[in-house]
Amino acid sequence: MEGILSSEYNSTGYGLYVGFIVLILQLIVEYRLMI
Repeated sequence: MEGILSSEYNSTGYGLYVGFIVLILQLIVEYRLMI
């Protein structure tokens, strides 16, 4: 799934931006679950 998204967004230049946002959201969710 991640490979498909990166292949689609990299051509438009959104790959890095979207990947960064997803990573931040995952870190926030994990941080809240730990507390």
